[in-house]
Amino acid sequence: MQKSQLSNAKKAGWIVWWIEFAFLILGGIVWGYIAGHPAVLGAKWQSYQVVVNVLVGLVALWHVFIQVLAYVAVDRLSKNDNYLWPIILIVIGFMGDYLYLIPGIWGLISNGNHRVDRAHFAS
Repeated sequence: MQKSQLSNAKKAGWIVWWIEFAFLILGGIVWGYIAGHPAVLGAKWQSYQVVVNVLVGLVALWHVFIQVLAYVAVDRLSKNDNYLWPIILIVIGFMGDYLYLIPGIWGLISNGNHRVDRAHFAS
């Protein structure tokens, strides 16, 4: 049985996904340190701590949702030569995770090339 080969766009997608995942984890660690040491931010910090922690939690949930969506998009990037998943990665890229533009555009181009190749050989 032969292992399936990853396309270059999919490889780039996984690299970007792991980079973004590492940033998400590092951000959580840094925020955990800052929240655990209120003296880092000063005395006024304690009066706003609950509100800021809720906002940070909501932003973290949003980023987790984006990471899950990106995981699915990268996993299905080269399946069935469709345009949906590269476009989702491009939209994620425009929403702020700019590195996802690389596999999104690359997947869009490579999926388009596969369609042209199949159409050429079918005729």
